Amino acid sequence: MWEQDVKRRHVLGLTSLPLLAISGGWWWGAGHPEIDGAESVDAVLELLDLLQREPRTMRTGWPLAYVCEHCAQSIEFSIDGYPKSRSSLFQHTLGALAFGVFDRRGRMRHDLQEPIPGAPPLQSTDTPAAIARLATALQRFEGASSFKPHFAYGLLDQASYRRAHLMHIAE
Repeated sequence: MWEQDVKRRHVLGLTSLPLLAISGGWWWGAGHPEIDGAESVDAVLELLDLLQREPRTMRTGWPLAYVCEHCAQSIEFSIDGYPKSRSSLFQHTLGALAFGVFDRRGRMRHDLQEPIPGAPPLQSTDTPAAIARLATALQRFEGASSFKPHFAYGLLDQASYRRAHLMHIAE
């Protein structure tokens, strides 16, 4: 009898964790949505045009070509499919929570040198080509009608994916 009670409390404790995380995430992520300088795909395309003429130092520690290649990979994978994904359980709990927090805040914060799981290593040294690849990926995204699940956030519609991509680029 005592063992059953302990097991039941353990199961109840585990099932309440996602609810606590979600409610805590709502409070922690509450705020005014704003995307740091990347309010639309058109704004990003204008920024890319400016970067073609006046390359900048990236705060990621990566060269601009790597940053553009990484962001292009993410956009391309949203259409073609990510090479590796987190479990469905992760996507429906922590992944969905993380995206919800980022979405409410209007910005994301993550390791700026973390590659996309399973993605080919970044190797572009041609900055203009990497900028063009990112611009092409954005235009392809805008014309797409179906999307693959994000490796961490799960299935997103085009508007949510657009927001995720814009926040990712802004970061």
